[in-house]
Amino acid sequence: MQEFSGLQYIKIAVANAYGLDKENWDVRLDWFDRHAGRLDLMKITAKEPIKYQKAVNAFWDAMNFKPTGYLMPLDGTASGLQIFACLTGCYDTARNTNLMPNYDRICPYQSMATTMSNIGNKVYERDLVKDPLMTNFYGSKANPVEIFGEGTEDLKAFYESLNIEFKGAVEALADIQSCWQPEVHAHRWTLPDGHVAFVPVRESISDIIEVDSLAGLKFTMTCEVVQPTEYGISLAANIIHSVDGYVCREMIRRAYKQGFRLLTVHDEFWASPNRMNQVRRNYIEILAEIARSNLLSDILSEITGEAVEFQKLSMDLDKYILQAEYPLS
Repeated sequence: MQEFSGLQYIKIAVANAYGLDKENWDVRLDWFDRHAGRLDLMKITAKEPIKYQKAVNAFWDAMNFKPTGYLMPLDGTASGLQIFACLTGCYDTARNTNLMPNYDRICPYQSMATTMSNIGNKVYERDLVKDPLMTNFYGSKANPVEIFGEGTEDLKAFYESLNIEFKGAVEALADIQSCWQPEVHAHRWTLPDGHVAFVPVRESISDIIEVDSLAGLKFTMTCEVVQPTEYGISLAANIIHSVDGYVCREMIRRAYKQGFRLLTVHDEFWASPNRMNQVRRNYIEILAEIARSNLLSDILSEITGEAVEFQKLSMDLDKYILQAEYPLS
């Protein structure tokens, strides 16, 4: 993992807020140096102008040796898919989410769009692919159909590309969904830090209400009730989100022990630029620990009450994660 000075991280924060967050580190730093003389004038074209101006202000304060208390963010590159990669040992899913020692910073949505374009012999844009890719791994079949159409060549190219670029995640999704328990009021499992995820099974029910005193006025009343259901699609999303929550808690714990403050917004981690090397190192170490474990088998065994062994695609992904450059970017 490359390490940078606090001042270099501020430069990266400026470039990120301008819209270069998907570029390599050297591209971002070079861009900053080439535009350093007119940073204030470029706010109007920044992707995130408020974040941009705060980072620019922090840069000038740092150059004048003024302590600022400035906190900068770095994002996980598709943290849900990163967790799927760790749970399954899938090299392909890991590569597409920057958990392998790639030279270039990879965008998983662009990887998917490129593969779809090769299969479908037409151009698919990254932004078109992003939503169906994300929602698919949370169990949605409706969103891909809504975007690509029922039974179309576009939909076929989408699912073929999933199996190429995210093989382990596709297998894990099917295995998780098959563990739905049709007779329980809630699913529960334990995370590595002892936190227990408890997810009630909710179902929407509707009934027609007739009001006699209002001349037989009728209306439909809909509410959610906690009751067993034969089938549900929420299990995968809840398991991945629970592991995501564990990662956030562990990131905060480690930062506290190391003597600095860390703020989180889902998979966006905020800290002093002077601490960003440690933040990145903590993140890859936590993901490597998950990849080294049998966490998915443990979770599914606890949910079903039976011994479930998920066959991971590799047992050594952790050593590659520890060499990765862009898990947080």
